Amino acid sequence: MRRAFVVLILGAVVSIGLTACGGKGSNSPSTTTTPALTPKGIYEQKMQILGQQIDSVMGAVSNANNSQTPSGQPLPGKTEAANLLIAQKELVKASAQLAKIKPPAALKADQATLLKGVREVATELTPVIAQLKQKGSNPIKVLQGILKFQGLKDMQRASAAIAKSGYDILGTGTPAGNG
Repeated sequence: MRRAFVVLILGAVVSIGLTACGGKGSNSPSTTTTPALTPKGIYEQKMQILGQQIDSVMGAVSNANNSQTPSGQPLPGKTEAANLLIAQKELVKASAQLAKIKPPAALKADQATLLKGVREVATELTPVIAQLKQKGSNPIKVLQGILKFQGLKDMQRASAAIAKSGYDILGTGTPAGNG
């Protein structure tokens, strides 16, 4: 159960290209001003900031799903469903924020596919949540269906194309997919 949910979160968030480690900050004081960002840098920064926000929430949801009952048993389906509902709401919010980020002209189609994928995953979670709420459902089996989401495939394809175009939307210092 835990593995499938972690795959969803990592697949959705990492595939979107929105999980950033914080990247560009420094702990040492600076006496010089930071040079102005290029349009490319501004786009990358916006994507990375959105990723940090989502990563924080999704990490909390993932940790909640990694919990066990006091007897050491996996969480019941209803609890998994509640946690997925939180993830779904965050994906909806992320899609609204992503829609506001204007991509460079060369990435317009890829950004549209990325946005479509995020929205698809949020929608595709609805029947999974409903199944998990049903008495007697097998959460492990239900959660495995997440791996087949079309939205995840769309997000993976789009984020790979963005990285191939030379954009670092992960905050690693190099475009994702060049490693």
